[in-house]
Amino acid sequence: MKNKILLPILLLASMTVVACGSSNGGSSEAPADSSSQVVESSSQEEVSSSEQGTSSSEQASSSQQASSSSQQASSSEQASSSEQASSSEQASSSQSSSSSDTTVYGVTINNKDQLTGDWYKGTTRSLDIALTPAANPLQEIQRKNLVITSSDTEVVAITGLGLTALKKGPCKITVTYHGVSDSVDVNILSNSAVDKYQTTHEGTAEDPFDNEDAIKVATASNYEGEDYYIKGKVQSFYHAAGVKKGDKYIYARGDGACSYFLEPATAGGAKFEVYKCYKTGEKEASYLTEDDIWVGGTAVAHGKLTTYNGQAETSAATFVSCEGNKPATRQLLEKTFAEVMTAGAALPDGADSYDFYKFQAYVSAKAGNDYYVTAAKGEALVSGKSDDAHGKRDIYTNAIELYFGNTAPSEALAGKLLEGAKVEVTMIAKNYHGTIENLLTFADDDITVLEAGEAWKVPEPAVTNKTIAEFKALANSKALAYNVTGQVKSWKNETAAKDKYGNMVLTDGEGNDLTVYGATATATALAWDNASSYAFTNPQDFLTNEQTAALNIGDTVTMKMIRADYNGAIQGTGVITNITPDEGQGGGGGGEEEVQTVVADFSQKLAKHNAYTDTWTYGDFTVAGGANNNGGWAFVKMGGKSATISAAGHPGTWIKTDKAVAYSVESVTIKFVGKCYNQADEKATVKIESYSDAALTTKVAETPAQEVPAITTNDGVEELTFTFAAAQAANSYFKVNFDIVNTTTYNGVVALEKVTFNAASDTPAEIAQPIGTFFATPELTAGGQL
Repeated sequence: MKNKILLPILLLASMTVVACGSSNGGSSEAPADSSSQVVESSSQEEVSSSEQGTSSSEQASSSQQASSSSQQASSSEQASSSEQASSSEQASSSQSSSSSDTTVYGVTINNKDQLTGDWYKGTTRSLDIALTPAANPLQEIQRKNLVITSSDTEVVAITGLGLTALKKGPCKITVTYHGVSDSVDVNILSNSAVDKYQTTHEGTAEDPFDNEDAIKVATASNYEGEDYYIKGKVQSFYHAAGVKKGDKYIYARGDGACSYFLEPATAGGAKFEVYKCYKTGEKEASYLTEDDIWVGGTAVAHGKLTTYNGQAETSAATFVSCEGNKPATRQLLEKTFAEVMTAGAALPDGADSYDFYKFQAYVSAKAGNDYYVTAAKGEALVSGKSDDAHGKRDIYTNAIELYFGNTAPSEALAGKLLEGAKVEVTMIAKNYHGTIENLLTFADDDITVLEAGEAWKVPEPAVTNKTIAEFKALANSKALAYNVTGQVKSWKNETAAKDKYGNMVLTDGEGNDLTVYGATATATALAWDNASSYAFTNPQDFLTNEQTAALNIGDTVTMKMIRADYNGAIQGTGVITNITPDEGQGGGGGGEEEVQTVVADFSQKLAKHNAYTDTWTYGDFTVAGGANNNGGWAFVKMGGKSATISAAGHPGTWIKTDKAVAYSVESVTIKFVGKCYNQADEKATVKIESYSDAALTTKVAETPAQEVPAITTNDGVEELTFTFAAAQAANSYFKVNFDIVNTTTYNGVVALEKVTFNAASDTPAEIAQPIGTFFATPELTAGGQL
């Protein structure tokens, strides 16, 4: 009876041991110590396997099933847990969100118009993404909250917010933010130049652009900076390749760059310029010489294309090859001056004579580092047509320019190139936009002085306005003269009487006094010596000249003045150019007062300026956004190029009176000269504004605006008169205000010579003279002027 009860217990224990052993070792048999460990581990009694009532194979099968069942249950639990977590995350990312996250998310692609526009293989664009709530898209990409995908990564690849077009074809770009999406369909086009720009050639090494293709691509609005090959016949050089002179090569540019024009398909057609072309290499090894490239050769280069001042060109290029028959060796030909002028004028723009010319001429003018020579000694330069395409340069029809550029001639040569010197010049002649000049930089032995000349006269420097305080702060020098205005405080000193020398004290009413040691109204008393300084010769006519004889204490004078310090005391001396009588003195002498018509006369070249980005002083006026080519023009150009007038901080385009106009002004007349509009995309209107204060803070009135006339000839003249609804009060200030439109790369939209402020009809008779010169005196009206 005991044995029957024990047997089932032993059998159960045996099954347990076998199952444990099969799970651990994969076998139904186990060592004795292993059996012991299992029993100890399971706290079961040790039982012999021979007493078990189930076979090993059955036990193993049972064990595997149990294990499989256990794994399935575990897997089911994990799957359930994972699904729950995933479901929870999705709920968190959706717009509806769970009760624990009520955020409403949003995402928008802002630049769909750009992305759906023409987009070519090989180019890149960027996504402009707006997120709600506002967040940094790049940071959200890193946090994996923002996901950007391409429907075809072989067409468009994605890197961050960047999209790269890899292949022609359609593609959808999708952005997803917390489960919210926006997308855009794009279409990548072929980068074939024929497809993209409708060119005849592909611009590849195998099929390079011709002249017309290169112009078409350089001026295309959809050009995106690709490199192309350009092939064509060299019509002329802009910067010549190195020319063999003796045992070395001479280069037209100091940096060795070669620039050339291609021959157009149609005579007179537009020419593409291969600009700044080099061979590959370092320094002089990369420079092109006449052995590499020549006029008439068919040259190939490659680089990026661009336009500059309307010229289609390369931004820089690498030389590939030049084929064709090379010209014969250059010759040295002796010519007359007239023959060189004729031959040069017959050259196409930018072309050169190829052969060297030797000729004789006279040095007639100097401009910076450069000189002009003419056929006869002392011959004045004759200005021909103005080159509108290159900033209205003067073209001299009777002179050849000896061009040194930014590099001055040697001291030895410059010392011989004096006014009137007869020289023998050896050079290759070049037509530069109508000016006949040398192709290559001169060496000393290219110019031989046959007859000595005279020292050059240095033109008088520009005279600028200074206050008394500013004048007193200047260095003691006779090299410059200034316009200084002040009120007569006393004669020489507080007790002295008026004397013939014109000694007096001027004041600005703000505590600044200036001693004037010698003054006169005779303009010739202050003279420029044509070299380096002014000299003042006092005619001692202060008591006898009609204007200065009537001068009283309290009157206001403007003087063209130089410093004349004595024993360390600051003093000035010079010529009185304007007198405004003190009203309390009854006009200085009784009778009807004459007033001077205020005129800004830019033909006088009182000051020099060369920028369109700032303000500057011209006589008693301030000019903004205008220039006179550093005094090279007898007019002022108003309005810079597109980038200048649209730049931040540009002061505007205007001319204002720095001093109150002493009489009542009824109208203002402006004299426009030359071609007012260089390009079709330029326009200007102008109006006159009246103010009661010098700071121009209180506007009193303005005239209707008028459009500046489009003068079509270089010597054309047009006048516009601007009339106020009512005459403006005496002592008003005025501003000539331009509204400039210029979408070109050319400086200057309008050119004007004179602005005249016309007195009202009830103003006493005036004598029309520009500010900066004194009004005529009775004794000089018949025989001359000051």
